[in-house]
Amino acid sequence: MAEARTCAYRVLKAVSVSGAFSPRALDAEIKRASLSEQDASLAANIVYGTLEREALLDAYIERELARKGKLRPEIRVILRLSAYQLLFCEKIPAYSAINDGVELAKSVDPHSGGFVNAVLRNIERHKGESVLPDAEADPGGYLSLRYSVEKWIAEEWIKEYGFAAAEALLAACEGRPPLTVRVNTLKTDSDALVAAFAAEGVKAEKHPLVPDLLTVTGTGSVDGLAAYREGLFHVQDAASAFCCGLLGAKAGDTVYDVCAAPGGKSFTLAEMMKNEGVLRSFDISEKKLGLLRDGAERLGISIISAGARNAAEAEPLPEADAVLCDVPCSGLGVIRRKPEIRRKRASEVAALPEIQAKILKNSSRCLRRGGTLVYSTCTLLRAENEAVVERFLAENPDFAPLPFTTPFGVEDWRVTLRPDLCGTDGFFMARMVKI
Repeated sequence: MAEARTCAYRVLKAVSVSGAFSPRALDAEIKRASLSEQDASLAANIVYGTLEREALLDAYIERELARKGKLRPEIRVILRLSAYQLLFCEKIPAYSAINDGVELAKSVDPHSGGFVNAVLRNIERHKGESVLPDAEADPGGYLSLRYSVEKWIAEEWIKEYGFAAAEALLAACEGRPPLTVRVNTLKTDSDALVAAFAAEGVKAEKHPLVPDLLTVTGTGSVDGLAAYREGLFHVQDAASAFCCGLLGAKAGDTVYDVCAAPGGKSFTLAEMMKNEGVLRSFDISEKKLGLLRDGAERLGISIISAGARNAAEAEPLPEADAVLCDVPCSGLGVIRRKPEIRRKRASEVAALPEIQAKILKNSSRCLRRGGTLVYSTCTLLRAENEAVVERFLAENPDFAPLPFTTPFGVEDWRVTLRPDLCGTDGFFMARMVKI
């Protein structure tokens, strides 16, 4: 366990002090430390659990400090990860979490052991005493601290969904999301991939909502699987895969994915097109396009041509049969995958709707008459979703809504998927046709 906690500490320190991206930092640290599968699982639990509850853990820590003031960043990280184990990990003995926390602290500062020991023992002693504000008097403050999100996020979701639904949504954003993969139908099918996974000790089941999608468990590191190296699948959430299906892309079509990196939707579209036709995938970041090209090569996809392009400002392309605008967004629908988003400030997202509107408008110019236009985000804010497409339709009478059957079994031209209702990422998608 000590090795797992040391690994978790290094990752959390990199995230907190250096702004590292947690999944990438965790993967690198697990490989560097050569952790066993059990220790890697514990390290991941501590890292993500601590990041998901950072503000709440800080509240417990601050309550036990004799003197208020700034803690050394490394010591705060140790207190957070130790407090997470004390408060939320029933299977971990308190003495183990405290002792390893003290030893970690000593490795940072030999004089800090006593202080850390005292704070952690007090947290354990008082853990049954709430640090939360009253939910009725301050609903936004309550949800903000309980689920460790910026208060503006809690308040926006209360305004848009109501308190009960906002809390259900935030609760669903805790814990690790299910791992789903899209079958590479150019090389195999669902039944064969289930069997290939089973041969590697991985359990896989067909997804109930989306064809050619599997939910898998017991994978360990995905890129260590033979099925991955052979290009039999790529990782993709069910909401993203469902969105791709809305384009209706088929063999021989010309399709544009205007904000494509790192490439998951482009891969699915290419497979739906049977690797026949033209699929142009663009992104403003040339560096990210490298991931797309590598993925296409691994999957055996040849119809994708990738290039750097600013979707909001670039000149129109030759007319396509279908265009996907999966635009940059606040990412609030994928908080459970990217816990750093919990701390995103309102000022960081204020300009996004205007950028999104420009991308949608500019991309619509690349579509033939009768062609399909899909707008999507992985956020749950009306300003980035419904407001953008409603404005687009109001300003562009040559486009009209194009209804589809939603995962809820109703006909509509747009839908918001939520983790608490669907088990998917939070995702908005709207389909339109050029008339």
